[in-house]
Amino acid sequence: MVPSTSVCANNLVKEKQNTNVLLCTDVVNILNSKNQLVSARCVLENASQKSYIKRLLVKKLGLNVKNKSISVSCLGVAETVASGEIDFTFTPHFNQKFHIKTSALLIQKITDNIPTINLPQSLKDSFSDLLLADPNFHNASETDVLLGVNVFLSLMKGETIKRDERLSFALSTKLG
Repeated sequence: MVPSTSVCANNLVKEKQNTNVLLCTDVVNILNSKNQLVSARCVLENASQKSYIKRLLVKKLGLNVKNKSISVSCLGVAETVASGEIDFTFTPHFNQKFHIKTSALLIQKITDNIPTINLPQSLKDSFSDLLLADPNFHNASETDVLLGVNVFLSLMKGETIKRDERLSFALSTKLG
């Protein structure tokens, strides 16, 4: 059986003396208001108390928004206002039979591109034996959803798969 994983890394590449860290990303399918699946890219974040979703994606999904206005800060410095909350259901990109229900606060932007630069195809190739949660994790791309600790822990399977002590590792999750 091929393990399903999210690829992560510590100190993956250096760009202009800055160290870049590869965060765990996943591609999921979110059920919209017409019971159709819409693809979205997520970042798994166990340090976030809540999950967040881009307003633009919520508009595309056509889901009901609960009115809320919540101030959100990161490390006590950056602050934004969440303009509502939605409940939604999503599936891994490879298995529509497994459903996860959660809620998320609406915000304008989740992150800059993850990773910040395109990484070598050889990095992806080193995980070719795994069913990846984000098959294009090595390409710089926008993120639509941040899955916080309210759902993060229930997705973890607990296995870490290392390819190189210095670089990449994969986390076994229910999303891939």
